[in-house]
Amino acid sequence: MEQALSKERLEEMMRDPRYHDPLKRDSEWVRRIEDGFRSLYPGRHDGGQGR
Repeated sequence: MEQALSKERLEEMMRDPRYHDPLKRDSEWVRRIEDGFRSLYPGRHDGGQGR
């Protein structure tokens, strides 16, 4: 099992073009970041929609 990523590491990963650049976006990279945040902050997630 993969070790949980730290908040700092996840934020660093978000600065990578594979996360933020629409032309280079990598769905697997994005999934790793989203899964990492879910592991750090379990519970209800609204995807940033504020519902």
